[in-house]
Amino acid sequence: MEFKDTLLMPVTDFEMRANLNQKEPAIQEKWESKKIYHKALQKNKSNEPYVFLDGPPYANGSIHIGHALNKVLKDINVRYRTLNNMYTPFVLGWDTHGLPIESAIEKSGVKRKEKTVNEFRNICKEYALDQIKNQKEQFKRLGLFTDYSETYFTLQKEYEIEQVKCFFSMLKRGLVFRDLKPVYWSWSSESALAEAEIEYQEKNSPSIYVTFDINHNDILPTGTKAIIWTTTPWTLPANRAISVNPTFDYVVIETNKGLFLILDNLREKLISKLNFEEVKIIKKLKGKELENLTYTHFFNNEKYKLILGEHVSDIDGTGLVHTAPGHGQDDYIVGKKYNLEVVSVVNAQGIMEKAGEFDGLFLDKASQSIIEKLESLGNLLFKEIITHQYPHDWRTKKPIIFRATQQWFITIKNIKNNIIKDLDGIVSYPDWGKSRMQNMIANRGDWCISRQRIWGVPIPIIYDANHEPIVKDDVIQHQINMFIKHGVEAWDKLPIKDLLPDNFNQNIDGYTKEKDIMDVWFDSGTAFNTLLRNFDTTVADVYIEGNDQFRGWFNSSLIISSAVHNKSPYKKLVTHGFVLDEKGHKMSKSKGNVIDPLKVINQYGADVLRLWVSSVDYQEDVRISDNLLKQVAESYRKIRNTIRFMLGNLNNYHHKTIQLNEVDQYMIHLTNELIYEVKNSYENYKYEKVYQLINNFVINDLSAFYLDIAKDVVYVQRENDPRRQQILFVFYHITNTLITLLAPIIPHTCEEAYSFFNKLNKNESVMLEEIKLLDVSVNINVNEWNKIWKLKTDIYQEIEKARQDKIIGKSLEAKIVLKLKNDFKFFETIYLKEILMVSKLEINNEISNNLVEKESCYVQVTKHPGKSCERCWKYFEQDEMFDGKICISCHNAIK
Repeated sequence: MEFKDTLLMPVTDFEMRANLNQKEPAIQEKWESKKIYHKALQKNKSNEPYVFLDGPPYANGSIHIGHALNKVLKDINVRYRTLNNMYTPFVLGWDTHGLPIESAIEKSGVKRKEKTVNEFRNICKEYALDQIKNQKEQFKRLGLFTDYSETYFTLQKEYEIEQVKCFFSMLKRGLVFRDLKPVYWSWSSESALAEAEIEYQEKNSPSIYVTFDINHNDILPTGTKAIIWTTTPWTLPANRAISVNPTFDYVVIETNKGLFLILDNLREKLISKLNFEEVKIIKKLKGKELENLTYTHFFNNEKYKLILGEHVSDIDGTGLVHTAPGHGQDDYIVGKKYNLEVVSVVNAQGIMEKAGEFDGLFLDKASQSIIEKLESLGNLLFKEIITHQYPHDWRTKKPIIFRATQQWFITIKNIKNNIIKDLDGIVSYPDWGKSRMQNMIANRGDWCISRQRIWGVPIPIIYDANHEPIVKDDVIQHQINMFIKHGVEAWDKLPIKDLLPDNFNQNIDGYTKEKDIMDVWFDSGTAFNTLLRNFDTTVADVYIEGNDQFRGWFNSSLIISSAVHNKSPYKKLVTHGFVLDEKGHKMSKSKGNVIDPLKVINQYGADVLRLWVSSVDYQEDVRISDNLLKQVAESYRKIRNTIRFMLGNLNNYHHKTIQLNEVDQYMIHLTNELIYEVKNSYENYKYEKVYQLINNFVINDLSAFYLDIAKDVVYVQRENDPRRQQILFVFYHITNTLITLLAPIIPHTCEEAYSFFNKLNKNESVMLEEIKLLDVSVNINVNEWNKIWKLKTDIYQEIEKARQDKIIGKSLEAKIVLKLKNDFKFFETIYLKEILMVSKLEINNEISNNLVEKESCYVQVTKHPGKSCERCWKYFEQDEMFDGKICISCHNAIK
């Protein structure tokens, strides 16, 4: 008989090799076919709700690694709340309107101008739905706990109607208005843009210093010229004033090139820059003394004024600011005070108009021509090319401009303080998020919500013959009724008379419809309305998005909810960073450093990708690479094999109620401690801490401690041996704990393990279980037991030294002589030989010369003088052996 055949080795169909890329789709099919998501919702239906809102990604293209990070973070949260017995629907959303879809349609060969509005809208709609279908399939591979047939997207009829209702609600409160003012304008998109649609990139621009002749007056010497500085020469035809700061000191200087008015603080800098010589200060005066002096414009010979503006700085330029109210926000604000003309000298495509001889030129070409003209007129003092950060359209990557057009705006001026105060009540992770949001609201100007596009929700305003908007309750209600009946497509399909109520008895000749659509941030910003499908509130417990959404979705949702419902749409904000490559560089196709989440899933499995998400400090920018994924895969392997080991030993476990010895009770205590700390970390969105806690428990508390102790018993003793049953009892509870604690992070693996778990009152899925503390009595002195780690470390240092000195080969060959110090006397009554994995241990009361002093004890390690048992491999004295081959204990186990 081979002694190894008598050992009770682990047996389980839970395989060592995960093969996740093959198994995960089948597990996902099980969740779907057995409706596990809906059964979990039904189980928790009467429990506390956890209101979660998925911020909608844009429906265009395949998912990227940032999508994966975002959706997995959300899914971890949803799965944890579900396992914590909370009613937590997870409804995926998509943002479906806007320019990228229009551009994709036109790139495919469809000519927008050859289609009717509704024909083009229908093409866009079909494209968006195809994109959603594609992304749904890709999101499925992440293993999200949701029903993919119950989703929301911004093109849904009911969604658009609720959005229109929000618009009308804000309009009636006086928070929406129409005005001619400069906005971010993308000539490449032919539309206004919101701040959230702007990104800054380096740009080379002309930098010029230009003079205007100041007209004769009683304050300045005759012949004085004002110097202005600009990097947008094309705006000079729109100049209608020069702004000066009322509190600054200005000087007139005499130079080899003439008399010039400049800011005193910038005098030395300008003398050097403009190569002035023989400089004398002729006059010094405050900016306020210059108000209403006039100068002559070099292009149209019109006289314009010097005006006062607090926006004028003394950091750069000349202290005299070229002011074009049609092409700058500060210019517009100061121009309004002085009733200046608001004129735009470029059209929607960036072509000059109302600019005299420069009409018809693209703005960059116009800048060159204007510089040449200024040189010929003698008004150009200096020119150079500078590189600076400049706003670009985030979609087309082209530079944008400020351009005055008639647009619709939202103002929060009258509700700003209430919004900021309401934000005091939210919690943010990281904690600086709240103050960042408050600062952004405090500094927020008017929000331009109109877009000159087709694919989107129309701004449903009818203008009378004087082009005044008709804002009447009965008109608004009638339009809503028409949208409910026909969808928002009614705006383009129906004639004006059908969009007005039957009792509207005024002559509608000359009436027109607004052609603009709403900003897509207004679309997604009303997503809180979708919560009413599952809850009786529009306020979510949490929004989880990238930190770029402070100026995007967090911002728009907050403004609209505050305007419509007088409250924030979220109680908590959780933000994550961007995903970078291994070296911390931004990913781009041109660099060849893009990590495709679908390729990661095919190579490693979704659970390894999800484990990576839990392992990083997501509140900062995070890094990913094949090397980092290999490290995570190794951690996954250790977790999987630990669970596999326990499942294999539990295959014949009989679920007996049993009295535990002290080391078992200590392990139950450590497990409960893990549950408590992991739950607390999940509650506070600290998933990296969850990963660290579980990893540490698996590696140190289990593999390096309890499992080492357990192997000798579960392999060697009889199946029904009391000590073996004690250990299996602990295995059972630890296995159940690990499977449920890890289910939010690696759900496929936990589902597979659960299917092989010999569990009492087993459910259809691990997702129908509950994370809870173990209801197992622990009657030990935990404070004393916590010292075991120090004692074990001290003794193992000497065992390792003996191994290096070739006194022993392995710990089972060791004989330990031990005297415990006073703080560790507790362990005199504990089975230390079993815990230390040695064959013999003697406790001494005396300190002999052979003992080495450690912090916890005095210890001596020698080689056991006996013989090794051929079955359990422990060493025994001759009288402890049976037939000289195996120990008496092993003989009794197999006889």
